[in-house]
Amino acid sequence: MPLRALDHSLRRVFLALLLWGVGFGLYNYLWPSYASSLGANGIELGLLFALQTLVNTVVALPGGWLADRFDRRRVILVGWWIAVPSAVVWALAGGWQALIPGILLYNGSNVLVPALQAYVAGRAPADRVASTFTLVFAASSLGPVLSPAVGGYLADRLGIRAVFWLAFALFAASALVLHGIAAVAPQALPARSGRVRRRVALGDLLAASRAVWVLSILAGVVIGIDTLAWPFFPALLQARGGAGDVAIGWYGALVSLSAAVGVALSGRMGERLGASRTLAWAQSVLAGATALIAGAPGRPAAVTASLALRGTLDGSRTLMTAQVGATVPPERIGRAFGVYNLVIGVAGAITPYVGGWLYQVAPTWPFWASVPLMAAVALLVPRALVRRRAPAVAAHAGA
Repeated sequence: MPLRALDHSLRRVFLALLLWGVGFGLYNYLWPSYASSLGANGIELGLLFALQTLVNTVVALPGGWLADRFDRRRVILVGWWIAVPSAVVWALAGGWQALIPGILLYNGSNVLVPALQAYVAGRAPADRVASTFTLVFAASSLGPVLSPAVGGYLADRLGIRAVFWLAFALFAASALVLHGIAAVAPQALPARSGRVRRRVALGDLLAASRAVWVLSILAGVVIGIDTLAWPFFPALLQARGGAGDVAIGWYGALVSLSAAVGVALSGRMGERLGASRTLAWAQSVLAGATALIAGAPGRPAAVTASLALRGTLDGSRTLMTAQVGATVPPERIGRAFGVYNLVIGVAGAITPYVGGWLYQVAPTWPFWASVPLMAAVALLVPRALVRRRAPAVAAHAGA
């Protein structure tokens, strides 16, 4: 699906995500080493990663409620601006604990995510929800394609605090771009009155929630396992591969390019082959990539090949998210994404902390632990997705 097929508002969302991705990519792959330089050990690093996802989890359901109650444009803009000062907080941090306020701002802003997901899904053509969704959100991966290398170079020459100030400027520019998107009021429920309206609305909500909970739990399993090890790959490459800031920057650029390709391919393959088969392939490839980097973190060729395949992680995540937008009634889509983000947030808050303990024992342990789990996901979760998909759609058809 070409970018020109998007409407004006979705093109602005794409551009805003692109700019944000550029700013994010400047420091993202240097962030673990920055936290370490401020005194964080492996367990404390895992705690910071877990805190990020925990905050995402806390704001998930309120975000879904806001998305269905208020103008989604306003929710998106307010949430976007909340995150902008986070880079300033990190630039001024004097110890690893001082990174926490920035995490609260950055990840707390994810209260906007259900509104943004619902906004994109609501403006997508009915027969192209998955491809529209993956195209728009591919901008988040395209943005950091070159900026990690730039960030690594600037950190090496000027220090990483200068990188955070540049990221702050890009975050602000991204927020300004979003002010041009159209307002979309939440869709009202069908007009009913009294006790009948309450009973029917409750029945509709429960029917939708069963479908959403099934998809969310499956996604939580996938994303939780995928994030057991991969947040630690820059630290692994520094600890076992001897990579410096510049090398980490280039590796980060490769990861971002791989993510952009993986997200774009997941949408196309999902519509042609089905979500379950696409997910099975993606997780199988990711298991191989994880084993490769764990087995040879000091060999540039092996690391390059592994990181080139890592985009299947982002593809799996976006593919699972798109399933919610394709199966939930429009009037409940905000709360559906809130439930989805809550479940995957719980999974994502637990596994990095577990990964931190494993990393403390040996930097490769989280990666080796992930490989058989990813293989199990590739075998079992797609089958569960196929079995549960039909009842979920039927429930919505009758709602």
